[in-house]
Amino acid sequence: MAADLSEVNGDRSNVLVVVDQAEELLTRSGVREQQAFLRQWGQPIIGHTNTVQDVEFSPDGTLLATASWDNTSRLVAVAESYSISQPLTGHEDAVNGVAFSPDGKLLATASADMTARLWDVDSGKSHGAPVTGHKDEINRVAFSPDGKLLATARGDATAQLWDVSSGRPHGEPLVGHKDAVLDVAFSPDGNLVTTASWDATARLWDVASGKPHGQPLSGHREEVNGVAFSP
Repeated sequence: MAADLSEVNGDRSNVLVVVDQAEELLTRSGVREQQAFLRQWGQPIIGHTNTVQDVEFSPDGTLLATASWDNTSRLVAVAESYSISQPLTGHEDAVNGVAFSPDGKLLATASADMTARLWDVDSGKSHGAPVTGHKDEINRVAFSPDGKLLATARGDATAQLWDVSSGRPHGEPLVGHKDAVLDVAFSPDGNLVTTASWDATARLWDVASGKPHGQPLSGHREEVNGVAFSP
């Protein structure tokens, strides 16, 4: 049933989103008892015509962004379970990932069309030109805690930092993985980036220099699909 989970940090602090293999979204609330269980909260969020690959809550917990292989993303009002705008269109291939800026004003999307895009959350319209220059699909995106940088995880075994205001690369690509980079995340202080890769490792990188921070984190037997820092 569950292909992805996203936890809300707003008033409904116990709400989870489960991506159903039937290509719908279900909002569910987890009840912490001796035996934890899930019950459906709200109505299924429908509208996509292909697999929903990623979901992300806005910082205030009122919106949910979805990424789909139907080449679109959607913004959904959590309380009512309906889209607040038309689908965000413009990508020419599957949308693999979504991320809100820390202030909740921008949404970034990652696509198999080798671009990332920024969207104005209030209007649902494209914000600036697409972030181009990638040599392979983009699997995930992440904003720095101050919202000034965007990180992209790429299928060419690299990650890249971008200046949000200019859309230009911030330093050289982060090179070291031997296979596709599947996920990327910033540390809470914004000084480090971590990446997860199909090569069965995770890595830490220094944001200021773009250099590796320590040795690769090894030990997994298969691909590392996701990464996250503790608060």
